[in-house]
Amino acid sequence: MNPKITKRDIIINAAIRTFSRKGYYNSRISDIAEDAKISHGLVYHYFSSKEQILITIFRDSFEEVLEEMSRIDKKKGTALDKLKAVITYTFKVVEHNRDLYKVRIMDVPCIQKFYEPENQLLYNRYFARLADFIKEGQQKGLIIKKGAPLLISHIFHGSVDAVIRQFAYNKEFIYENMSLDLIISQTIDLVFSGFILDTDFHGN
Repeated sequence: MNPKITKRDIIINAAIRTFSRKGYYNSRISDIAEDAKISHGLVYHYFSSKEQILITIFRDSFEEVLEEMSRIDKKKGTALDKLKAVITYTFKVVEHNRDLYKVRIMDVPCIQKFYEPENQLLYNRYFARLADFIKEGQQKGLIIKKGAPLLISHIFHGSVDAVIRQFAYNKEFIYENMSLDLIISQTIDLVFSGFILDTDFHGN
């Protein structure tokens, strides 16, 4: 066993696999313990409930996303480069761990703890960071000033998330046999340039 992987990590990873496979409400602590190959009681030593495990999955994964966004922000490049890096990072994370993404988008919003102020604050920090990148782009003349940065951040996320959900959930869903890198590239192009040829279109 890797000495850097703790018992807590083992439980979290087992829970991600279990929730992804069976769904949160159909999963029991004993299922998680069986997947982790540990005793039922040891799970309770680290977590008081199944709900606490799920909200920990959310918090751990979102903290990682925010840390990556901070790293992206420190790198040289324009606001557009930063937004492109966020898209690429998100796809790569899903490629590496589809189960985590499935649990985060399907199971986490189903529990009441997700809507507690401290967890909503963490969730909204992601959109605030996106909005910072967008505002930077507006100030540099790279992004239209027509939209509020926070609104654009939600539209940006929603566009990318719609593609990623198919990528995460539907293994049979293939965009004309496109590679992941090509999917990322075309997603970036379409999010940034749109798909309307009429340059006189102003959304009226």
